[in-house]
Amino acid sequence: MEVQMQMRRNVEQMHATADDLADFAKEISKRDRSLRGLTNESIAAKEADDGTDEEEEAREIEEAKEELRRLAAEQVAEAESGGNAGANGGSDGGEKAAKKSKGPLTHAQKYNQWEKYDVEGVVEKMEEREKNEERLRKEVLRLENKRSQAQARKAQLLAESAAEALRQQGNSAFNSARYSDAVELYTQA
Repeated sequence: MEVQMQMRRNVEQMHATADDLADFAKEISKRDRSLRGLTNESIAAKEADDGTDEEEEAREIEEAKEELRRLAAEQVAEAESGGNAGANGGSDGGEKAAKKSKGPLTHAQKYNQWEKYDVEGVVEKMEEREKNEERLRKEVLRLENKRSQAQARKAQLLAESAAEALRQQGNSAFNSARYSDAVELYTQA
């Protein structure tokens, strides 16, 4: 009977020591984080900043995509009206009314209109539009890559913190002589 009582006291003392050790480990990790400047408030603030950054990146991506859509719509509208302007040589409405009253254009008049047509200007506009589209595509791609990398880093940090928590639980289980639980927790970590 006395041996059983002694064993019970030893087990209780071992559990109390293990709890004290776990509390000590938590306190040391808190001090370590505070020395590194990673207090719980700063971690929470950093996570809040990440949320703000994600919202800003999403907004920037949407703005760039909207600009791409606008440029594409302008290109379609210009292509539809550009065919008519090329045939008319870019002439204004007054000349159109005068030509309608004269009847069909002669070959010399058509050739003269094509001489007035500014091909270089049209090509420059097309190149400028293509440069803008390419710049916007690259910007969208850069922002999407940046966002996915930030999400991957955040997921990795969460996985590392979860593994650390499991490792700490494994340590306390090992100290409590629950070896099978400790092995399971270490394996999960």
